[in-house]
Amino acid sequence: MVDNAERMPFRDGELDVVTSTFLFHELPSRARQSVAREMLRVLKPGGLLVVLDSAQLVESTELRIFLENFAASMNEPFFASYLREPLERLFGAEGFSLRETATCFPSKLVVAAKPSG
Repeated sequence: MVDNAERMPFRDGELDVVTSTFLFHELPSRARQSVAREMLRVLKPGGLLVVLDSAQLVESTELRIFLENFAASMNEPFFASYLREPLERLFGAEGFSLRETATCFPSKLVVAAKPSG
């Protein structure tokens, strides 16, 4: 499905799994929050969120110069803020339970779940 991630055409708790690939670094901070909230809304209790996106500064201090230069030299207007706003913190703040984070050079994988209760 390709649609507006801030207003997905699904009922509350309809999906078992929601995935995202390289979306969050393309969004302004407020939209990242809205999308995370919407992902939580459409997931069933215990449903999984699986996100693959660019590495962030929190796990890639060795890549700092490359990540920051990418943000400065490419047409990526939201990348600099994305680097400094860990996805783990975002998903936790929206109510997800973090299951796993893995660095997959130069990307990261975040797996979280909607609490069952």
